[in-house]
Amino acid sequence: MSSQNRSLELTAEERKYIMEHSPAMLDGILAGNAVGLAYLVRIRGILYGNSGDQSGKNDATPATSAKTKNAKKQWFGYPTDITRVSPFFPLNRQEMGKNRRYFEDVKIVDNSWGSIHYTGPQLSIVDEDVFVALMVLISGNHKHIHVVDDKTTFEFKGGASDLLRTMYPSDRRPSKSDYTRLIDSLNRMMAAVIKLSVVSQVDSDGKPMKQVFLRHMLEYANWDEVTKQLEVRVSPFFYLAYTQGNVTYLDSLSRYDLSGSISKAMYRFIQSHREKYSGGYMVLAAALNMNLTQPRKEIRRKLRDGVTELVKKGILTEESGFSEHDTDIIILEKAKQRAVKGSAKEAPRQLKLA
Repeated sequence: MSSQNRSLELTAEERKYIMEHSPAMLDGILAGNAVGLAYLVRIRGILYGNSGDQSGKNDATPATSAKTKNAKKQWFGYPTDITRVSPFFPLNRQEMGKNRRYFEDVKIVDNSWGSIHYTGPQLSIVDEDVFVALMVLISGNHKHIHVVDDKTTFEFKGGASDLLRTMYPSDRRPSKSDYTRLIDSLNRMMAAVIKLSVVSQVDSDGKPMKQVFLRHMLEYANWDEVTKQLEVRVSPFFYLAYTQGNVTYLDSLSRYDLSGSISKAMYRFIQSHREKYSGGYMVLAAALNMNLTQPRKEIRRKLRDGVTELVKKGILTEESGFSEHDTDIIILEKAKQRAVKGSAKEAPRQLKLA
């Protein structure tokens, strides 16, 4: 049986959830159409969380800080292919200023998981904040299907305030500067072109085979200054990731609760792993797009600070950090997770994941 057909096998809990919330979607899911598959990915994120892992041992939601533990979860699917090979950089304020770097077909990432050739302004973790808000909303009720030149993708239509409220999950009212930063970030992502090569499988000789995608991150964006309404269309690459189930689940509330840019990049990275990462700290630094030309002690300090925040927020265990036996090795171990009330004992087979 193909992996796609296996992904359509529904548990009793999944069927119950679908019949209670969107019974009209059941036929589409069983037929394997694009909208149905996208909805199935979303509800599995709600029910199971944890990088889309429905293997049975992780029917749980991540631990969160006191600030968010009583808030409703905001699970969303983040394309797995760009969790470890990312176009977003942990930049400081000076690097995000008027003299922001511009790349012309530059290889900005190259690791065992894949590579990115990039053209456009250097994107920051702050830009990823906007991207995350978009992915949250198109995972929910703001999703529209759009087809142009036989290419299908998702489109967000709504108020800019919807994006800002997702980015700042608090009672504070968005300011004029918030709107300005939002539009500036969307403009940067409109200009961003990525050639993404990811290791998807191995050939008969055991050599890694790569898939290559070349797309603008955002296909279209329109901002009405008067009504404050936005239309944003993401790359068909992201639509394909959803319909194939090739997504990693993140909780946006946990992510926005983090203050450090390294912490946010590290959260995205570790969520794409089932249990933990154990490897060279420079490999991790490169995967997080850190500046590798800075002194090694600075890289260590920043990674240590990131681990400390994730441990404090209950995302990583206290065993995480630099190895006592080899100080060039860093360990990121995901924290034990709290079971979801009423979670299924019978877990569905996993969708296509890293």
